[in-house]
Amino acid sequence: MRRHLRVACVGHDIYFKNHFVERSAVGLEVEWFDFDHFTTDFYADLRAFQPDVTLIYRPELHRADQLNSLAGIKIGFSTEPLPKLSFDGEVRRSEEINRRVAVFRDIAWHAFNAVYHYDVASRSFCEKHGYPFAGYRILPVNTDYFAPRWSSRKLWDALFIGKATPRRQRILDRLKIYNRKFLWIEHGINGRELAALFHRARCVINIHADHLVALEPRVYLATAAGVPVLSDPLTTMDFPSAELVHIDDLDNLSFEMIDRAVEKTAAAAQQISEASGRSPNALSGRAFIVNAIDRLT
Repeated sequence: MRRHLRVACVGHDIYFKNHFVERSAVGLEVEWFDFDHFTTDFYADLRAFQPDVTLIYRPELHRADQLNSLAGIKIGFSTEPLPKLSFDGEVRRSEEINRRVAVFRDIAWHAFNAVYHYDVASRSFCEKHGYPFAGYRILPVNTDYFAPRWSSRKLWDALFIGKATPRRQRILDRLKIYNRKFLWIEHGINGRELAALFHRARCVINIHADHLVALEPRVYLATAAGVPVLSDPLTTMDFPSAELVHIDDLDNLSFEMIDRAVEKTAAAAQQISEASGRSPNALSGRAFIVNAIDRLT
């Protein structure tokens, strides 16, 4: 790979700044472009940048003619939940997933050099329906923001970031009867500010939106920041610092449960923070894009 390859990252800033290739990435000239549902003006700025590689989150939202106007390699990253197959071949889905699938059917596969999906648990469903993904891997982590930083001084006992759903509302209401510091933010924070919140929390909670098992990015963003996570069961634990995740039955969530999760993972959190910087993070945006380019060239 030649030096100073130009890499453009495209996606909703509020969600994907957490996953864009790092501006500090060695050997790359990186620029970010905020996707806007209501205008295509950003495509002119994107073309003016003349990227060698464009990484596009939510590839199903881009038309073929828009993509074909861009020079260079185009890599899509599918980030929305897709159905999963159970052991008996039954399709496991919800109303929310059905809405995502309806939108995803419009993806312009031929306009991309490669498209990845974030959840390997959907692989059987995707292969059955002929979705030609180049690979399955969790979303890259912008390590300029999300890196371990140990501190014994915490402001919140528990933190949850995510929209309200009936299940989440029912579970998190249980924490409101305690005289403990619990912070819930539904929307509107990302990047450096989100990482700072993680660092000031004893524990990040991960609750699935509905009854379906999943792997939400908040899990590995938190562990990349070196913070313990108490979570519903996950589709995989195959990611760096997974030892910071404690799985439990969150339908019975309590601060006693949170305290146990922190106690079981605190030593690992401190060790990960102390070892930070000794080796590159395999989940970094730079690591992903370099590997993806090498596979295409």
